[in-house]
Amino acid sequence: MSRIYVQSEATAIRRDFPIYLVNSSDGATPVTSQGGSAPQLWVCGSTAWTNCNTNAVEIGTGFYSVRLTAGELGTLGPFAVRYNTAAALEFNMDGVVVAQNIYAPTVAVGCLTATAINSAFANKIADHTLRRTYANARQSSDGDAVAFRSLLGALGKLVNRWAIAGTTLTVYQEDDATSTAPGGTQTLTPSSAAPPISSLDTD
Repeated sequence: MSRIYVQSEATAIRRDFPIYLVNSSDGATPVTSQGGSAPQLWVCGSTAWTNCNTNAVEIGTGFYSVRLTAGELGTLGPFAVRYNTAAALEFNMDGVVVAQNIYAPTVAVGCLTATAINSAFANKIADHTLRRTYANARQSSDGDAVAFRSLLGALGKLVNRWAIAGTTLTVYQEDDATSTAPGGTQTLTPSSAAPPISSLDTD
């Protein structure tokens, strides 16, 4: 399994590359006291091994570590580290350098972070909502099933054709001909004592 590193990682301890050495004779016994020299590094696109900038440090019981530099992790893609001594079999392990910060909280694509809804972003949401056509909202598969008793149904009454026949008020869809949801009908209750409405005027 490849070890994953962030490109040009700034945090030193996250650049440590673990190494495990075993005896060259039996291929199993951990070998100690083999640190102090530089492992070799191959990076994506290179045609040769080069010595690492730092030496291997012994951790214990066959384990060692080399702290790669930010520059050594500067190339995206696969890389490999190898290390061998007279007493140990050659250690060879690959890694990969990625652009995304693997230590940052994961956010699913399309989701908002806690700080994402600033004024400009909120305005964009509002503008898209206000300018969205009735037809696009009606035809969308998102949200609940279309219904007259909905915000879309209410908007249709404001912007689409409606007609009165007897005591029935019919609200149509954007084609001004179809009355099924989110179009619909309402029953009117007339009153001869009520004053007639002659106009509507916003103050």
